[in-house]
Amino acid sequence: MKSDHRIIGYDLMRTIAIFMVVAIHSNVVYLGRNQGSIGWFIVMELTAICLVSVPLFFMISGALLLDSDRIIGIRELFTRRLPKQFIPFIFWSLIYTILRIAMGKIPLSIESFAKLLYEPAYYQFWFMYTLLAIYLLLPVLQTMVSYLNQKQIEYMLILWFVFSIVVPSVSHFIDGFMISEHIDLILCEGYIGYFLLGYYLKKYKRKCKINMAVILTVVGILLTGIAAYVEWVYSINHKMKYVGYVYQSYLLPGVVVSVIGIFLIFQRLEIGHKSISKKMVIKLSELSMGVFYIHMLILIVMEHLGVSGEKSILILGVKTVLIYVLSLIGTYIINLIPVLRSALLGRRT
Repeated sequence: MKSDHRIIGYDLMRTIAIFMVVAIHSNVVYLGRNQGSIGWFIVMELTAICLVSVPLFFMISGALLLDSDRIIGIRELFTRRLPKQFIPFIFWSLIYTILRIAMGKIPLSIESFAKLLYEPAYYQFWFMYTLLAIYLLLPVLQTMVSYLNQKQIEYMLILWFVFSIVVPSVSHFIDGFMISEHIDLILCEGYIGYFLLGYYLKKYKRKCKINMAVILTVVGILLTGIAAYVEWVYSINHKMKYVGYVYQSYLLPGVVVSVIGIFLIFQRLEIGHKSISKKMVIKLSELSMGVFYIHMLILIVMEHLGVSGEKSILILGVKTVLIYVLSLIGTYIINLIPVLRSALLGRRT
């Protein structure tokens, strides 16, 4: 997409979202070792706010790929779209697997590499497996939405919200609350719902009032924060092990509400055509996928050197910013070398 016609708000959302992803992963050690402290509650609530990050990525992809006049053919999908996204994923999976072998985390064996077919090389890579599934459906999804009207899309989103968001969330807090596993709504389940939601908001809600978008954002953040606190209190009162379901799940009612608000706010954002800030946002956005791949390598090294931030929120914050900046620098350097740019970032120019 040429910068003249691109929605700069999507670039800004992508930039903010990848920083939030770094923050979530940076916070893991602190949240695992300081349960019940004031600092722990603060970090838990901040992590809960950052849960909009992954949904934003799916929604941006849905908005850009589904709201298109040109249907991506199966040939194009397998010769251009999939290689561009997933050849770098394969290389990075191999890099992380080799690193884990070198650190003694897994054995040097054929099985360690064969597991990549069904098990992520590192936990953040689950995102790419999910994205692969959606990409494989892309020609079908594009054709499907081109024939659906607004009411039909809304109906699908309602089904998704009920069966993928509300029911699992309620069943986590209320024992025995469930529906039959045989109700299988494959096109209205999981993260594909965010993909459709991004398309819907771009196509039908571009002119939503900013006040409503802000209200949705605030209400959603409050819902997620309250849910995280309630889960903690519930586990204490019932003498259960606290698992942190709320601050680890992207499929929550509060997350859906807040991410809708954020998406509506940013997709209306305009920045001057020739402004320095616009160019900077676009550049940071273009580096975001590299940050996704690199940041865990830096995090692993820092924690191996004893820089975990588990005893101080301030150090944790500095650690998060440092990981993000170093990841940007690493991606920028890779981008300067053609062979690495193609293999590790999927970019030719």
